[in-house]
Amino acid sequence: MWSYHPDLLARPVPRYTSYPTAMEFSDDVGADAYARALDAVEAATPISLYVHIPFCEQICWYCGCNTGAAGRKHRLADYLAALQSEIRLVAKRLGGRGRVQRIAFGGGSPNAIAPVELVRLLDLLLTLFDAHRPEISIELDPRGFSAEWALVLAAARVTRVSLGVQTFAPHIQQAIGRIQPLSHIERVVAGLRLRDIDAINFDLMYGLPGQTLADLDETLDETIHLAPSRISLFGYAHLPNMIPAPAPDRRQRSARP
Repeated sequence: MWSYHPDLLARPVPRYTSYPTAMEFSDDVGADAYARALDAVEAATPISLYVHIPFCEQICWYCGCNTGAAGRKHRLADYLAALQSEIRLVAKRLGGRGRVQRIAFGGGSPNAIAPVELVRLLDLLLTLFDAHRPEISIELDPRGFSAEWALVLAAARVTRVSLGVQTFAPHIQQAIGRIQPLSHIERVVAGLRLRDIDAINFDLMYGLPGQTLADLDETLDETIHLAPSRISLFGYAHLPNMIPAPAPDRRQRSARP
């Protein structure tokens, strides 16, 4: 049985998982602090690399993440070029110091870019950094998953995948602008496991518009049936002032911080 700690449940905590959390962000940390941190890395220092892809094929109405639509291909190409330049700058600053143990691709949705672009980014990272068989993880939008992506992830030796599931209830998917039937999620999970990618996380949400406890229970039951290795359950925050633009059905978008 899991240990129960009511004192931890009673303590207010940040709503999201970045570390340091957004409440600790300030202008005191900038380029100089970044440079000092890189210069402090020693030859055998274990390091992790996070590669941010702030684009999605479709923008969910509830989302408050810093992301944009991937439809403007020139903007996406410009970002990838800048990202590759930054990778080279960081690698040059390290000068071969540090041993990369983990590489994480997040977003947005990293599979908003073409699979070949992910291969290019990963090849650049493995070439410029001291990285011998690192653990590689990626966040995926299930709606953009394909057989080609499954092949690329397997070839890249991706070991961990996080899927943005949120809810299995069709009426709630409609309300938040994220249509992905249970049958599709089942195919995605099966496609990953067919390629020996078994470390699969489900991102789920509670408190979504129109969501009842019965809806949440049903989603959790379906999740248990699919048996992901990890579940991340986030609370929905209704903060329409963060993103004032209306959704396609003219309701204000809300946000998850």
